Amino acid sequence: MHYIQAADVDSIEDYSGEDETTATPQQQVGMNYDHGPFLSLEELKSRPAHLTSFLFYLITDAYQSATCSVKELRRFAYEIFSTFLIPNAPLVMSNISQSLIQTMDKILKATVNATDQDMDQLKKIFVPARTRALDDINECLADFRQKRQYVVP
Repeated sequence: MHYIQAADVDSIEDYSGEDETTATPQQQVGMNYDHGPFLSLEELKSRPAHLTSFLFYLITDAYQSATCSVKELRRFAYEIFSTFLIPNAPLVMSNISQSLIQTMDKILKATVNATDQDMDQLKKIFVPARTRALDDINECLADFRQKRQYVVP
């Protein structure tokens, strides 16, 4: 059986850009924070790759904290896997390695008749892919902030 090791995943709330940490609270009030495509839902909808990463992150966050039976958890894992991770999925995350996809597939196959002992393994199945999605979100925000520095208001 293949086990995915838990990785430390920073929550998106823990992320802070440089200008946010160097400004005093009084200075922050006057700042115009613009987070690129993540500023509004309409902007996010116009960028499918960003939307996919964002949705995957949100859904897997809810998945990890779900309180349900192991059978339901496995069903949800399969739905997430088939929606975001397999090739030609409707919302495919193209930055996930084939070896990681195969590892998750093996876990799903090994837990067809899931028992309570499989709960922890199922809860951690998306941790590596979730870390990659968060990295993509942070890279997008950093790229946007860098580009914004060079734009003259």
